[in-house]
Amino acid sequence: FELESDDRAAALGREPRKLRLIDQWFDTSPKTTARTVDLPLFDPPRPSLTARREGEEVVVSIGGLTTPISTRWEADGDVIGDGPEVRWRPLGPADRVRVAIRSRGGVAVLSLRAEDAKPRVG
Repeated sequence: FELESDDRAAALGREPRKLRLIDQWFDTSPKTTARTVDLPLFDPPRPSLTARREGEEVVVSIGGLTTPISTRWEADGDVIGDGPEVRWRPLGPADRVRVAIRSRGGVAVLSLRAEDAKPRVG
């Protein structure tokens, strides 16, 4: 159906409609809603990932957290360890490591590419 409308638009000399890219996500949650502790996901964690390269391994750390968490790590390549810091052995620069972080208030999922890891200084 989309192809027909694009052909029709081209015949009329207009640009075909551009579709949103899948990786262009945005937050659609209401900004003025008050969430209380009796609601699920009342206060999801807002963590960040930092990474530094140490030889063939990348040390990946979760930062920005003040509450207890549990983690689940997955990656292209091997992940050594668990918790807020792991060692990761990617197979190539485009490999990704992903972590799901759960706290009492909700869940966050972050990912990082191997090529984004900074080399160790010193």
